[in-house]
Amino acid sequence: MSLSRGISVHAQGTLELFQGGIIGADLRIGSSGLSGFSGTFDGIGGSISQLTPGGESIRWNPVGLAYVKKSSLYSEWVPPISIDINPVFDIEKFANEQLHDGIDELNSDSDVEQQIEDFIINPSVGMDGGQGNYAAIAKTRYFTVGGAIHSPTRLLADIGISGTKFRAATESSGGGTTIRLLGILSGTISSEIKISGYSLAFGKMLPYNIGVGIGLDDYSTTFSSIGEFQPEAQVSTGSQEFTFNDPLATHHDKLIAKTEGFFKGSGTRFRLGIGYHFGDWLAIDAAYFSPYKLELDGSMIFDYNQILALSSDGDNFFDASQLIEDDYTGTHERSTTISNLKLKFPGRTSLALAGKWRDGRASLIYETYKSSNALVYNYTSTGDSTFTPVAGKRELGLKPLRALYISAGANWMQLRLGAVRADWINRHSRGDEESKNSFWMPIFGLTGGFVAPHYRQFQFDYAFTVGITSFLRFGLSYQLE
Repeated sequence: MSLSRGISVHAQGTLELFQGGIIGADLRIGSSGLSGFSGTFDGIGGSISQLTPGGESIRWNPVGLAYVKKSSLYSEWVPPISIDINPVFDIEKFANEQLHDGIDELNSDSDVEQQIEDFIINPSVGMDGGQGNYAAIAKTRYFTVGGAIHSPTRLLADIGISGTKFRAATESSGGGTTIRLLGILSGTISSEIKISGYSLAFGKMLPYNIGVGIGLDDYSTTFSSIGEFQPEAQVSTGSQEFTFNDPLATHHDKLIAKTEGFFKGSGTRFRLGIGYHFGDWLAIDAAYFSPYKLELDGSMIFDYNQILALSSDGDNFFDASQLIEDDYTGTHERSTTISNLKLKFPGRTSLALAGKWRDGRASLIYETYKSSNALVYNYTSTGDSTFTPVAGKRELGLKPLRALYISAGANWMQLRLGAVRADWINRHSRGDEESKNSFWMPIFGLTGGFVAPHYRQFQFDYAFTVGITSFLRFGLSYQLE
């Protein structure tokens, strides 16, 4: 229920009433946090090998396998978490500031008393938790091989809108008649992305304590979305009234907005690593993770109707004087189809220096990135005879550029501080439009582990990170004799 870009309004409009209503947004993260989107976790140095590598070696720098002393099994568990993100990101405040700026601009030439009520936004992020990934490492005489099965990472977003209401007024092109449009909007939309996969890696020790490793990650994913909004609208001059979705109407005047779609795809990534370890107290490591993308087959269709009033000569523009004339006014069919959906993930090159003395550890990591975390899709919009079909391609995403991390502490707890330089990218093929916002994103984390008393085959570890890759997880390794 909107007016197309390029449609000219014959008279200045005024927004007399706006009620933001209630917007509920719930983002649920299943399984082991966001690991499926990066394939990495934060050990002593993120994408480098640990000086005392465990089951995680196969999920980040595969050179860690070269320095494994014993075969082992690994499993992890993620606790359920629920967070109200308004206090952190203040989404409600930002949305209402944008609302008032837009209304002030629209009503800049009007002295009509306005009734404006802010949005009430209740956003939350939750992680379902549960058993996470499973890994196994087998050390042979000639090389070490590792494999991991990644429990599906699932992102479920539910958005509900209720109580949003507005009343806009404008004068007809001939003057003297005030026409009002009253609109009410409510509805829900639900989307889910699920990524699962496995890793296979090999590591080998070369002369002079040099290790090399190679890994392969294979991912499969699905994306589904379904939603329906029920807009209602009424147009009046005080003496005449036109109600959309009126069952007694004689022409097409239904207002709908619904979407449904399903995609399925897969992708692979290679990882390479090389390292030099001086004994068990100093390590210099390098890793390269190739960028990759998940190409999804399928489509998503968004069907809706648009309020449109044509002038008597049939031109495609909004004419307030014709707004309630049945011969010219109605809601006109529109449909947008999204296809060729891709999820892009960045590659990275990491260099790290790590040291260990007694129970203390420290590391310094520098990373550069290639490509971006992005959603890419093609779209085609069609409609009835009042609409000219359009098509294009969009890319929305976060492009990390470089990062620096410092970690220090004891075996049982290491503090990690760092920052990532990134760009927020919005590209549109129509007119070669592109917008980019650069920013620094701080990273904070706590990681550590310890050997079980009296059962030294068992090692417990944990990682808590405020950043891109994970929130909180606990791991258990069992070394085979």
